[in-house]
This record gives sequence, structure tokens and C-alpha cells, in this order.
Amino acid sequence: MSEDELERRLRAALHGEADHVEAAPGDFQRLQQRIATEGGMGRRDGERRGGGWLPWLATAAAVACIAGLGGAWLVGRPDSGTVADAPTAAGVTTAASPTPADRVTESPDVEATAYSTPAATLQVRSLSAVANSTRALPVYWVAPRDTKGYALYREYYTAPRVGAQQAVDAMLTGRPTDRDYSSPWRPATAKVTVRDDVIVVDLASAAFGDSSVSGSLAQAGLQQLVYTATAGAALETGRTGSLPVRVLVDGKPGATVWKSVTLSKPLQRDPLAVADVWVTSPVEGSAHRAGKLTVDVYGTAFEATVLWVVYRIEGGAERQVRDGYLNVGSMGERAAGRFTVTLSAGTYRVRVYAPDMSGGEAPANPEVPADQTGDDKTITVR
Repeated sequence: MSEDELERRLRAALHGEADHVEAAPGDFQRLQQRIATEGGMGRRDGERRGGGWLPWLATAAAVACIAGLGGAWLVGRPDSGTVADAPTAAGVTTAASPTPADRVTESPDVEATAYSTPAATLQVRSLSAVANSTRALPVYWVAPRDTKGYALYREYYTAPRVGAQQAVDAMLTGRPTDRDYSSPWRPATAKVTVRDDVIVVDLASAAFGDSSVSGSLAQAGLQQLVYTATAGAALETGRTGSLPVRVLVDGKPGATVWKSVTLSKPLQRDPLAVADVWVTSPVEGSAHRAGKLTVDVYGTAFEATVLWVVYRIEGGAERQVRDGYLNVGSMGERAAGRFTVTLSAGTYRVRVYAPDMSGGEAPANPEVPADQTGDDKTITVR
């Protein structure tokens, strides 16, 4: 069974019998204390891992491969709230929110139209994210992990056409809606060809124009390209199965990019490249009616436990107003979860994160403040 099939079943079950968890302020701290005293031997989760967690994760990854569970993906349902207006990229407007698992596809010789805009005229434009729908355009972005390195997160957009070409174009010339996300790529032209056994992405050398990109960021950027291209191809062809991605630069194979990365072989999705946990709905900047807000989450954590916190933003300051916990996947296996929270009119930041089970041994990422680990979305309630 492919992961998108599994996730659709999980999603259906969650829709029918999801636990709605709401707690008073302070409950999540008490939960952390209990976890620390009763079960602190584990690591944070399958991706934010210390050395002791790696063997378990490797085993889980091997089982996933044998079972045919490809890279982690979110397939979703429409967001229950109204998406706020925002500027969009050329030809790209907003669509609907993320749930786990796109159809990454194989197809017989489907060739996309070349993106022919001259590089000199390309401009980076802000994209406006929306909740996922079956025809929304998926694009992956990069953000620092809580410990070290980088992880991938995804946003969806609406566009006149959806496919591998359109997804890669948006990645190269768009800007994510969530301000925590970014990209090492520079505006450039690309031609994407989806074949029966491989996706060929021919990039202009300008795409690699940022000479400050580090080795770890370069690897994350290549995975960003692979996930985005394969996700777009899934919509284009409608068939499951992740194809390898061969990257050409100015029409030639084997280029060395970002100083130290040689593109000598086709690239595959790395299941460890995606973030441990993320908010799939609501989306960043969306507006919702006062009352109950449903928050959809997808990820993996030690003992499947993810914490959530809601902050109210007033006068530039944040005040915690709600917190709690929910269950997602564990042992590196991702699953969907959700919770509901009642909110009055105002501006809020909704945050989800996996508790640190390393006892402080996992090194903190200086780029990520302690109150901003995990994933968060800032929303307006009216």
C-alpha cells in the first residue's frame, strides 16, 4: 500500500472519530514534566534525532521502503476558514490546505512546455498559500530544523495549470507565504520533462547563483527540487510512485553547483528531508470566524506525542492563551492528527512541536528561538 493510500485512510478515520483536545494554559508544561520523569530515554523523533534514535529510524525507513511507502506527503481537505487576500505570483493564485501525501507519478513520455521567460525578466513574487485541494499546486520550501540542518515544508497554491513544470517554476520564482520558510534558489528558467522512468529538470545556471549556500543547505535545496518536481508530476500524470529526478544545468549533466555538489546521478526523495511535524491547516495569514478552530497536523514524534500552543498577539507582544497535546505518527512513520480550540476575535499564532526527549543532549539550532520550534501559523479570527 502506498503512503498516499495509507494516509487517505488515516485521514478518513480521523475525520470520523478525531479526538478534539482543548486544555487550559499550563497543561502542556505539566505534560512535558511527566514525559521527562517517566520516559526520557528516547530522542525527539525520527528526524530531529540524536545518535540513540538512528537505528530505530533506519529500521522504520527500511520497513517503509519494503512496504512501498514512498516519501512523506500530505493530501488534504479544504480549510474550514476563509483565506485572507494576498498578492500572488504570475499565473499563480491561491487554492486550498495540506494533508499528508501527494500522488507522485510515473507516466509515459509526458513532456511539459518549456518555461521560456528570459532570466533577466524574472522577478520573485509573493505566493499566497491555501488549503490543499486535489488540483492545488504543491511547492516545497526550506526552513531550519530545531536541532541542526534544514527540513522541507510544503505550501499549496492555485494555478491555471498544475504539473511538474508549473511547480518548479513557482519554486524558482515565488516566495513562500509562511515567513519562516525560504529557498536557496535564485530566479531562473527551467524546462521540466516527465518521462516514463525519470523526471528531467534542465535549469539555467542562474538558479545556483547564491554563492553563500552551505553544504547542508545545498542538500536541502536539491531535495526541495526533487519533492516539488515529483509532487507536480503526480498531479500531471495521476499515477503513484516516486520517479528519480535528473538535474541538468544549461542542458549539460554532471555540473558542480553551489561550490561542492556534483550532479552526477539522478536524485531520489529522501524521506528524512521533510520536517518532523507541521501544521497543514489553517494556512499562514488566513482569516477565520470566531468560535471553534480546527487545526490539522501531520508528522512523527517520540511516542506519537506532539504539543500545541496558541498565542494571542496584541501590541506586538504574545500571550499564551491555550495549550494541549495530540497524537501523530511515531518511530519515523508519519500520520495525521487534529485538535480544536475556541478563539475570540483577534490575531493568533498557532504552534505545534515535538517535545525534546533528549534531556537537553540534542544541540539547539541557534537560528530557531526556543518558542518557535516546530511549525506555526499566524492567523486572524474575526
